[in-house]
Amino acid sequence: ALAAVPGNSGLPVSEGGVTIKTAGRNGYWRTANTLNRTGLTFTLIAGANNYNGVNNPTTTRLIFRNPGGNWQTFGTAGVVAGNAAAFTITKTNTSLFGEFAIGADSAVNPLPVRLLSFTARRQSDYTVLLTWYTQSETNNAYFEVERSTDAHSFHAIGQLKGAGTQTTGQSYQFTDESSADLFTTHRTLYYRLKQVDADGMYTNSFTVSVATDEPTPKWNVYPNPSSTFLMFEGLNEEAIIYDLLGHARMTVSRNGAADISTLPDGLYLICSGGHSRKLIKSSK
Repeated sequence: ALAAVPGNSGLPVSEGGVTIKTAGRNGYWRTANTLNRTGLTFTLIAGANNYNGVNNPTTTRLIFRNPGGNWQTFGTAGVVAGNAAAFTITKTNTSLFGEFAIGADSAVNPLPVRLLSFTARRQSDYTVLLTWYTQSETNNAYFEVERSTDAHSFHAIGQLKGAGTQTTGQSYQFTDESSADLFTTHRTLYYRLKQVDADGMYTNSFTVSVATDEPTPKWNVYPNPSSTFLMFEGLNEEAIIYDLLGHARMTVSRNGAADISTLPDGLYLICSGGHSRKLIKSSK
């Protein structure tokens, strides 16, 4: 198997009653028709020992993509044999050459940390505030924060402890206090997260960026935390309040008040004009 993390491009897809939402991060396989033969069919057997995050192998499936493409299902459903510690998926009469991975329904086999959002915002003192939210976590040891000035070469600048295994949303913040000097020599700074499991497996997040001329948010909200009402200042367009599952729970029209008494206690994200602020709803 290749060491690279396969990613989830093209997912979810469905096969044999299973919705495949994630590709396993232990790697993927690549086959090639080096002799350029035509009309070939073969049996493909994918074996997995101690595969990260798999609790029920009967709901795993074998997925395919052309190199650099999207994951997709192919042929008839494979035959799964074995248990969570060691299992195989067999597909017969296969004629595809490319990349193959083991996919699963994350509700049964929670393979990765599910990152809900990741944002970077320049502060008035030219530090950068990084904020991210997870929907669920499995064996998450820690996040390593990485920075780049060219979007290619990244270097670690800090680390935050993960929540281990959680089925509820978690929020994280990290301030890059060493970014001020870089803003004088670079127009844009780039950030990404390296999420590391307890067993050492890791996944890189998507990249976010901050420009030197990016305006800081001009609107504010208070009180925060709040149990009943929110007041907005400087809000020139509507704001939307999202829960940690990404569902829009409320829309606020420009300046004014919002009654959040009916929202369940928890963390929310208020978004407006390309910026966001964290909201804590607490009745205590």
